[in-house]
Amino acid sequence: MKIISNIIKYIVIILLIISIILTLAVKVLTSTILNKDYILGKLEETNYYNNVYNQVESNFENYIYQSGLDEDVIKGIISEEDIKSDTIQIINNIYNNKEVTEVDISKIEERLEKNIYNSLSGQKISDSTKKSITQFINKITEEYKDTIVHTKYETSINKVLTKTISYSTKIQTVAIIVDVIIVILLLLLNMKNILRGIAQIGIALSSTGIFYIVVNFIVNSKVKIDYITVLNNEFSITLRNILHSIMNNILTNGIVILIIGIILIIIANCMLFKNTKNEELH
Repeated sequence: MKIISNIIKYIVIILLIISIILTLAVKVLTSTILNKDYILGKLEETNYYNNVYNQVESNFENYIYQSGLDEDVIKGIISEEDIKSDTIQIINNIYNNKEVTEVDISKIEERLEKNIYNSLSGQKISDSTKKSITQFINKITEEYKDTIVHTKYETSINKVLTKTISYSTKIQTVAIIVDVIIVILLLLLNMKNILRGIAQIGIALSSTGIFYIVVNFIVNSKVKIDYITVLNNEFSITLRNILHSIMNNILTNGIVILIIGIILIIIANCMLFKNTKNEELH
C-alpha cells in the first residue's frame, strides 16, 4: 500500500512539474511576443524607426541614380514619424484583430510628384516622360511599402496571432487552476505529514527551475542569436533583442523558481528534523 501511495505521489509531482513548466512558458509568451505594448517598446529600444528610415532613404537613392532625376526630388517625401505611424498601424492591425489596411502612400506620391515636376519646371514634358515619372513614383512607393511591411502575409499573421493570444490566455488560466489543484492534491496525499508535502512541492519547483536554466543554456549554446537574420538588418536587430529578452526572462524565472523550491525543501526538512528530534526526546 505504501509503495502504491509513493508511486501516486511521484506521478503527482511529475504532473506538477509539467503544469508549472507550461504555466511559466505561457506567461513568458504572453508578456513578450504576444504583447503588443512589449513589441512596440522593443521597436523604440532598438531604434527601429530610425534604422528603417535610413534604409528607406538608401533604397530611394538607388532608384534615383537609375532614373537620372535630380537627387533632391526624394528629399522630404518621407519622415521618421511617417514610418513610425505606419509601423504602429500595421502592428495594431495584427494584434487588435482589425481589418488589414494598406499602408497610406498617397502623401508620398503627392510629395514626390510635386518635387519631380518642380525640378522639371520650364522643360517640355512629353507623354512618354509623364509615363516614366508615373512608373518611377510607383517603384518608389512600392519600395516603401515593401520596406515597411516586410511581408505580404499580414492577414495570415493576424489570424494566427489572434488565435494564439486567445488560446494562451485560456491555457494560462487553466494551467494556474491545475497548479493549485495539484498542490492541494499533493498536500492531501501527505495529510499525515504536511511538511513532506511542502518538501515535495519544493522538489517540483526546483526541478522546474533547473529545467528552465538547462533550456536557457542549451538554446544559448546551440543557437547563435546574434547571427540570426530575418527579412533585413533592421528587423533582425529587433528580433535578436526580443529573443535575448525572452531567454533572459526564462533564465530569471528559472533561477527564482529554483531558489523558492530550495527554500521550501530546506524549511520543510529542517522542521521535519526538528520534529523528529522532539519526538525522540519525548
